[in-house]
Amino acid sequence: MTATPAPLWQRLLLGLALLLIAFELLPTLDLVTSGWFWRADGSGFWLRDSAPAQLVYKGTRYITVLIVAGTLGLIVQGLLGRDADARPRARCAALVLLVLAIGPGLIVHSLLKDHWGRPRPAQIVDFGGSGHYVPPGVISDQCARNCSFVSGHASAGFMIAAGALFWPHRRRRWLAAGLVAGSLIGAVRIVQGGHFLSDVIGAGLVVLGTVLAVEAWARRRGWLPSLG
Repeated sequence: MTATPAPLWQRLLLGLALLLIAFELLPTLDLVTSGWFWRADGSGFWLRDSAPAQLVYKGTRYITVLIVAGTLGLIVQGLLGRDADARPRARCAALVLLVLAIGPGLIVHSLLKDHWGRPRPAQIVDFGGSGHYVPPGVISDQCARNCSFVSGHASAGFMIAAGALFWPHRRRRWLAAGLVAGSLIGAVRIVQGGHFLSDVIGAGLVVLGTVLAVEAWARRRGWLPSLG
């Protein structure tokens, strides 16, 4: 295992942060990308209820279910198992749960979605609603809870990158898998009018940043042995 966090992850997080700043300075970027999937003829976000979009939207919840079930199973196995890798594997599983609790749980849902107040695309006047566009970095009162910033569904997809905690030598593959899953799920939510592109970028920044922070914290304590 490397002694320090991979520079690739650091560069990616910096890139996501810069992108989010760009969307803050140029709000038309959000409006243009969401506008690609909206029609003014009354059909609105016309792909919202399409079968592929609904399949991804409803199926995303099972990613979190599988992560929780799998990691809990590994923790129990580690506590009861006798092989040399059982306890280290259980420790890694606990760290994945910690990422899930801090990233998608605390930061994404409890702090941001329920307190940032950003209206979703379908809720603003540009796309047939009554609210007004709010940049990602501005706290608003136009939404009471479960609001647009950041994307909860996309955060579940980005969580796949936490597999790097188990297989550090394959961290690039896990990072790529998390990026692809989070981006695809986020794209579906944009198509449905549920989120802006900046919401997806914000979700990636939160989740991948949490993975990197928890990994660095655990490594300093020697809690991340290489499991191959």
